[in-house]
Amino acid sequence: MEKAKWIFLAFLAMQLLSSFSQEPDTSRWLSIDCGADGLPFDDDLIIWDTDDGYIQSGLNELVRTKTSRNELNTLRAFPDKAVEHCYNVSAVTQTIRYIIRLGFYYGNYDGLSKPPRFDLFINHVKWTTVDTSINNGLPFYEEIIYQNEKSGSFKICLVQIKDGGVPLINSIETMVVFDELYPEMDTSATYSLVTRTNLGGPEVRYHIDTDEMYNRIWSKDATPYTRVTGFPDFNTYENNPPITILEDAIVANGSDPITLIVNLPQSTQQSAYIVLYLTNLGNPFDSNQTTTLKFEINSQDQGTVNSTGNGKTTVVAKYPVTVSGPTINITLSLADEFSLPPMISAMEVFTKWDTGPSKSTAAAEFFSFAYSLILLCMLVLVSAGPDTSRWQSIDCGSERSWEDRLLTWRSDYDYSQTGWNKLVGTNTTRDEFNTLRAFPNGSKDDCYNVPIDADMVRYIIRVGFYYGNYDGLSKPPTFDLFINNKKWTTINTSLNEGEPFYEEIIYPNKGSEFFKICLVQIQDGGIPFINSIETVGIFHTLYYEMDTNATYNLVTRINFGGPEVRYHPLTDERFNRIWSKGYTTYANVSGLPTIYAATSSNYPPESVMADAIESNASDPITLTIDLPQFTPQSAFIVLYIPQLVYTNKPNQTRSLKIEIDGKDQGTADTIGYNENTVVTKYPVTVSGPTINITLSRVNESSLPPMIAAMEVFTKLDMNVSAAAPEYFSFACSLILLFMLLSVA
Repeated sequence: MEKAKWIFLAFLAMQLLSSFSQEPDTSRWLSIDCGADGLPFDDDLIIWDTDDGYIQSGLNELVRTKTSRNELNTLRAFPDKAVEHCYNVSAVTQTIRYIIRLGFYYGNYDGLSKPPRFDLFINHVKWTTVDTSINNGLPFYEEIIYQNEKSGSFKICLVQIKDGGVPLINSIETMVVFDELYPEMDTSATYSLVTRTNLGGPEVRYHIDTDEMYNRIWSKDATPYTRVTGFPDFNTYENNPPITILEDAIVANGSDPITLIVNLPQSTQQSAYIVLYLTNLGNPFDSNQTTTLKFEINSQDQGTVNSTGNGKTTVVAKYPVTVSGPTINITLSLADEFSLPPMISAMEVFTKWDTGPSKSTAAAEFFSFAYSLILLCMLVLVSAGPDTSRWQSIDCGSERSWEDRLLTWRSDYDYSQTGWNKLVGTNTTRDEFNTLRAFPNGSKDDCYNVPIDADMVRYIIRVGFYYGNYDGLSKPPTFDLFINNKKWTTINTSLNEGEPFYEEIIYPNKGSEFFKICLVQIQDGGIPFINSIETVGIFHTLYYEMDTNATYNLVTRINFGGPEVRYHPLTDERFNRIWSKGYTTYANVSGLPTIYAATSSNYPPESVMADAIESNASDPITLTIDLPQFTPQSAFIVLYIPQLVYTNKPNQTRSLKIEIDGKDQGTADTIGYNENTVVTKYPVTVSGPTINITLSRVNESSLPPMIAAMEVFTKLDMNVSAAAPEYFSFACSLILLFMLLSVA
């Protein structure tokens, strides 16, 4: 018997090692502590972000009666009577399911002892009416399984109702789920969680000591049945129930049935999804133990269930089951007199929404007549807003996420697993440049994995660098930059007189779901670092003359005659490009470009086309561009030529001769006042150290040369292939195999 005991313990140890070798993919989890003022905090190895980067309205408040959950002790309240207050919560830009969980706890934060009621919406569809007085005033959650349709974000709104009081929210959590979870569900439908209960043990959440893979919460339930504890077999079962809930169960007395009562939030007829986790925790050495149970829901026969011995778990999913409130009654009873009494570890119940995640007429109620007029004016001034759902902005080295010009800058915690956060010694006006991540260890894993939309064929990728003497050594480093295992360039951070600078490319995506951007030390180069990463999905209509399978390096993008132009809610820059201020000796000219400036080739923003430089009389305009490489290259050059000077003289024309490095490139004519001409030259063979572009007046032109902006790219010799994720380490596999063999 003693020998059998040790064999059994060794078996358990091996199964436990196997079970905990799997780690959840927390990179696809987002946890937001609504109303928090401080920095993000770590709880159970989950980073809780503050919510100021996700919403612009509301007030931060503290509850008066605290709970053991830090994220529920703060809240954001919305006292102003605006129609809606919405969170824009980032999501991956692909069709995939999410668990979305919102936490609510009034906690008498306002001292009025009047818990509010309000409506909750997601993407303009009503989710539910939240009544914060339920659950005896204690914290509670609203949770759904929701399919994201490549939108890149969720819009979660809290809406006041008549006499309902002030809406509030304490927490928002989102977790990506994969196809193996709840496989019987319709993946295009939305399901509300009614209950997820650990019947025989305490509440179970994700923690380093548990194997909960999806950040689910298994609530404790008080039942009149006997609690038993045993040794589950540590196998992986449908829906990946954690071992910690399978090692406890409730058991009926003798031949008595187990009846579980589930309260439904709605009394109308609904379609339910019910999952039971039946673990046999009897004698693990008796392989002949079996239990055959009769399964009923609201007295309707659902068939029988067989549960075998040896600590095995049987997962029973019933869907669809038509139910009506106020309760569901689930009964497990003996099917024959020879079976062991009923035993169950856990249960989940969902109800299916009768509306999918499509727009509803309720959304129309969110817009007042005045607001519609404002939108109309904005549409007239800016013909179409940018699709920012395809933009990503990552602030490397930042402790928290934040928002600037309606752009959400995300902390880089979820994108890189190595390196150290640092602050620059000399700040700049750009917040994202005042932090950086440095990589002193020179690891091959000094990389960022940046998720993207696999359906987008091209991306603008911009990476920012600013040394700022962060280490106090006054030694700006030099290092190599790679993308998807191909060398992009060598970064010399002493360039640009020590000021911030960018490296930007237009990069083709061949069905990959991420970009891998790596920083690699070179001999005597110093410690690599990075300040920012930005990606923007672009369409074929932008720079359509480019080869869509090639990579192009941005040499310069200049706004002549005006200031630097970036994306801003009041500009019409649609692709988050940066038009740098150009310094020349020519006269600046301002005017009113056509209202359709942003519909010209490559969509130049109106604020760029409103300013230009003009030469004197018959003088040419000569533009000199420094090239980063001196070898022959293929250049893509775009000139933006407006006509900003009005004249009532007949036969006034502006015709330009274009030369690049002394070679004739033809002529360009401006059509008339308030019109734009976009000239693209590609391919143009150039060699460093400079490109010289000359615009001169042709003989028949009565007006001198004028230009508003210019872009120059060079084609990179980089063969692009889809990057394969490195999911497995060979060394780690060998170690795991050795451990299993040793235990065996």
